[in-house]
Amino acid sequence: MTKPDDPRIGRMYASDCFWALIALVTLWCTIAFVFLEVCRVCQDQGIRIALAGGAGGLLILNTASIVALVRHYTRDKYHLYGLDLFYLDAMRLAKKEGKL
Repeated sequence: MTKPDDPRIGRMYASDCFWALIALVTLWCTIAFVFLEVCRVCQDQGIRIALAGGAGGLLILNTASIVALVRHYTRDKYHLYGLDLFYLDAMRLAKKEGKL
């Protein structure tokens, strides 16, 4: 198994956190854009309220899931990334030895 002090674990964790943040920002921007564009063409206040509620629920639940994912990665990063690195190293060694 990969050692807990392997610097690759920190890099992989930081990369995953970065991409989770990018995905979250992209989601918020996309939902905001779609909501604003639909509101421009839709004059019915009831539909706007329903869209706002749906968009708000979607954003709250997806944001909560990304936050939970990052917390889980924070707690178990040595196990999660260590396991990935173990198999990546084993595959690299097998390729080097001509077994793959």
